[in-house]
Amino acid sequence: MALSLAVAFTSSCATFYIAQTNRQASSPRHRLLALLCASLVLGLGIWAMHFIGMLAMKLHPAVSYNLQWTALSILPGMGAAWLSMWSLQGRCPTNARLVASGCLVGLGIATMHYSGIAAMDLPGHLRFDGPLFLLSLLTGLVFSVAAFALHRRLRTQASPTRGPWCCATAALLTAAMASMHYLSMLSLRLEHAAVHPAPKPQLMPETLALIVAFVSLLVVVVLGLASTILRYRDLWQAVAIRDALLAAMINTASHGVITINAQGLVKDFNPAAQQIFGYSRDEVLGRNVSMLMPSPLAEQHDAHVQKHINQPDKPIGAHSREVLGLRKDGRLIPIELTIGKAQNPSGTIFVGYLQDIFERKRTDAQLRIAASVFLHVREGAGDRGCQPQHLRSQPRLSAPDGANP
Repeated sequence: MALSLAVAFTSSCATFYIAQTNRQASSPRHRLLALLCASLVLGLGIWAMHFIGMLAMKLHPAVSYNLQWTALSILPGMGAAWLSMWSLQGRCPTNARLVASGCLVGLGIATMHYSGIAAMDLPGHLRFDGPLFLLSLLTGLVFSVAAFALHRRLRTQASPTRGPWCCATAALLTAAMASMHYLSMLSLRLEHAAVHPAPKPQLMPETLALIVAFVSLLVVVVLGLASTILRYRDLWQAVAIRDALLAAMINTASHGVITINAQGLVKDFNPAAQQIFGYSRDEVLGRNVSMLMPSPLAEQHDAHVQKHINQPDKPIGAHSREVLGLRKDGRLIPIELTIGKAQNPSGTIFVGYLQDIFERKRTDAQLRIAASVFLHVREGAGDRGCQPQHLRSQPRLSAPDGANP
């Protein structure tokens, strides 16, 4: 009995995990495959839990199973799991869908259970106690709906205690399987059984139960790994697309972009930065960024980087500043610099956005010179306009009479 519950709980955990990753898959084909894996896992868990529980019963008459009906009894659980998982694919399923999905799983468990009982060859007539039979159906439906309701609630909230509660959803689904099975077995009555010596079984029930449990768990693990591989393949493709987009944005940016690690070594150097400093990308990658700075900034840079490494929560000012850069030819150039900081699994990275402001500084200087000249000319003209009247208009000297002017 404990083994049957362990198998049911493990398959329930795997089902909800695969269902969660299924909603995050980007490809419709991957979502379909993950949905198939989830339905196979849940259907197999229901089937294995039922037959391990049946093997745990000590029946006096000889019991055998019809192989064909036993194999077909796995289909109701898988079909119900497929329909329920498919109906819950939305971001926030409605209450009607949630109840319908829980009822589908509960009915799938019941159908699988009673079809599995029908596959038993017993020397007698089977009947069921009515109240216990109805109670088994009711508990299975209630626990299934409760499991899906709790799963939806956990999906819509982010809580630090979410992890332990995820196990509670699997426990509720396990309770649906167990209550359906064991209450139904309590309601089972065998009448007119012919008592005769039971044939010696080829395998002991305990051994057969272990084989069923091992094979079921192996299939669950394989399907779970397949779903996980599909999920990480989607994540890898998404990261590759994002990296390609980011690289295109950096390479086409009009500003220089330089990325360094915690040791001050250059990790990225875009074409605009190559044009500003005159270095090629291969000449700078892996070297300390201080090679692009004049003294004494170059000697002080590593200390500034270490200060921010020791204080990871301290933000870097988002305001730009004017600094001097050192070109490959040794010429100093004015640069407008903005620095950003980020944390990644490999440590702290720094990103610098640079703009060559040499032309802007020269234009500003020319404008200042022109403004100064204009001001001086205006002051000169103003001074002349303010001279006294007797200085601005001197009396004209006339020539003596008879003289040639």
